[in-house]
Amino acid sequence: MDDLREFDRNENLDADYKDKIKNLPKGKWGKIQRQKKEEDDIKYLAHLADNAGEAGYFMRFDSEHSPEMLTATEGLLHIQSTSDQNQRFKDLFINKPQIEQLITDTIVGYQVADDDPTTGLSNKLNEALLFVVQKMKEYGLPEEDIERVFNCGRTSQNAYINKQYHNKLRLINRLQRRNRYVDSSIYNDLINLTRNWNPEEKTEKAPIEEIIQIFA
Repeated sequence: MDDLREFDRNENLDADYKDKIKNLPKGKWGKIQRQKKEEDDIKYLAHLADNAGEAGYFMRFDSEHSPEMLTATEGLLHIQSTSDQNQRFKDLFINKPQIEQLITDTIVGYQVADDDPTTGLSNKLNEALLFVVQKMKEYGLPEEDIERVFNCGRTSQNAYINKQYHNKLRLINRLQRRNRYVDSSIYNDLINLTRNWNPEEKTEKAPIEEIIQIFA
């Protein structure tokens, strides 16, 4: 909900644009406007609403269809278009009913900031976190730091920390795919991130209820 309030307060977004986002026709498909980078790994981006009708929640699905919540700001950056991106395009999206069902099945009972510690990471990011823990043990790093890195990765509900954290885990996955060395500085970066994490920090829960729009 903090992201939605920040969206409403953001002076860089004009009122017309905010109204368009809030009143997007439900069930429509659109294109991700932002040029995709390798670290994004976004195959589908779903714009969602909670059970109070509040829109502005975004869930990404990677190439393996693993879901991950984005902040409202991150989601909006992916779909925000410029005047030269305003052309109409043919609807060539494939497997639309299957993708819509996948997203619907995923959001059933889903709550933003759910206390379930397994909901924060996709399978691939979780594998990267387990790799980090293993390597930190091999390097003989303090057990306190190892435990904090693991717990932060699995349970943090701080959107800023999670964004930085997930970027580091994606970097580790890319390095491993390319058979490249994972430098110990990455583990130190994760340790430093956890020092800004408050385990008692909670955010408001908002049960996700429906799909507003899907982007691909």
